[in-house]
Amino acid sequence: MLRTFTSDSSRPALDVVNIIAGVALVLSPWFLGYAAEAPAAWHAWIAGAVVVLIAAGALLAFHAYEEWANLVVGLWTVAAP
Repeated sequence: MLRTFTSDSSRPALDVVNIIAGVALVLSPWFLGYAAEAPAAWHAWIAGAVVVLIAAGALLAFHAYEEWANLVVGLWTVAAP
């Protein structure tokens, strides 16, 4: 199962899922009702945009640093207000 999950053929699908998650993060301040709280909204907008850009870049050409960048953005999202 691990081999199937990490195969090269599933990478574009995972990148599309990352794009969808990034867009959801960008839209979350409005859908969850915290757009008026500026710091939290800005963190969501910036982190979501970065996730979308990383995933779009991974669709064009995969590099190992993209996975690490997603980890850093994910940790930033968890730690942000």
